[in-house]
Amino acid sequence: MREQIGGTALPVVGIFVGGRKSRGKRWAKENFRQLAERLLDAGAKPMIFVGPEERDLLAYFRRELKGRAPIVFEPDVRAFASLIANCDLFVACDSGPVHLACALRVRTVVIFLHDDFDRWAPPAALARVIRRDDASIDAVFEACVREYSGDESTAGREIHRGSASVIA
Repeated sequence: MREQIGGTALPVVGIFVGGRKSRGKRWAKENFRQLAERLLDAGAKPMIFVGPEERDLLAYFRRELKGRAPIVFEPDVRAFASLIANCDLFVACDSGPVHLACALRVRTVVIFLHDDFDRWAPPAALARVIRRDDASIDAVFEACVREYSGDESTAGREIHRGSASVIA
């Protein structure tokens, strides 16, 4: 996989752009695009993943990212798991791929747009949870940089930003 994205030693950040849209669990496509662009500017190698429910987003990401990041639709769960396992970091909204990434021990940033994170969020040892009140591009980008740079100074505690909070 690293050869397909340039054989780089730079961090590979998988971004799953899905989540049950009908249940309000999916971040806006524009947010995912902006996150990918910021990660590119910061020297990371984002890789966009779309699932069966997001196939309609393939053209959007191809057009907007202009080939600067691979866009992958992989319906085979074993192949998908293999791709995730080769990421240094995985970013997604609350969805099945979040739990798959955590099961594979890939460090994960998960965006919760509902207040059910106490029940469904992965443990802090596996993931950094961004709550809906602070699910901004800045907060998610900063969490990504901290995770792939190995900054553990905020692990296991909450970071408060005004009235919003992030479980670090």
